[in-house]
Amino acid sequence: GAVVTVSHDRAFLDRCVRRVVEVVEPTHEVREYAGGWTDYIAQRDQARAGVDAAQAELIGAEQNLVLEVVTVFMDVRRAEREVEIRERNVNALGQQVKAARDRFDVGDVTRTDVAQAESREAASKAEFAAATSRRARMRGTCRS
Repeated sequence: GAVVTVSHDRAFLDRCVRRVVEVVEPTHEVREYAGGWTDYIAQRDQARAGVDAAQAELIGAEQNLVLEVVTVFMDVRRAEREVEIRERNVNALGQQVKAARDRFDVGDVTRTDVAQAESREAASKAEFAAATSRRARMRGTCRS
């Protein structure tokens, strides 16, 4: 047979019981532990530590996800801003090329000056294309 004992005397419980049954308060779930009171406390604490570890792992995963989302968002914003800057640079250098050609036509500068302006414009266009590609890649990262 079985005897149900309710007592606050932990030493008595350690000496007399071979199983402890716990009713979990919020869910009214019944959990059974083998051994006396000391064994019950050790097993319960071990179970709680497992839950705490799982919760800590979940919090860590959530924090990593938030960090990843913010990082991707900031990478996209940075790439968009870079494209804007590079585009303005291309436009400005295009105007410099036009001005260099106009000054060449009137004899103010040499053909070398015009070639240097065109070279700076070509480099700027390449940087703009690279920035546009990076922006597309960052946006793709954001969508995946």
